[in-house]
Amino acid sequence: MTSTFRQAFESRNAPWSLMFYSDQGEQYTSKTFRKLLRMNKVVQSFSAPGQPYDNTVMASFFFFMKQDEIYHTQHKLEQQFEKASIIT
Repeated sequence: MTSTFRQAFESRNAPWSLMFYSDQGEQYTSKTFRKLLRMNKVVQSFSAPGQPYDNTVMASFFFFMKQDEIYHTQHKLEQQFEKASIIT
C-alpha cells in the first residue's frame, strides 16, 4: 500500500493540502502508512468506529462514481478514465 501511495503522490508532484479518504482497513490504519501520510503532510480522513456519517459526502461521491462510471464503462487507458465526465 505504501508503494502505491508514494507512486500516486509523486506522479502528481506531491500535491499540497491533500486529504486521503479511506475506510478503516488495516492497510490504512497501520503505523507505517499513517507515518507516511504525516511525513507528506497529508490529512487522513475516515469515519470513526460506529460513526459512519463522518464522511457522508465522500462516501456518497465514491458510491456514485463506482455505480455510474467504473462498473459500467471499460476504459483501456488511464487517460480515458481521466477524461470521462464523472465529475460535473
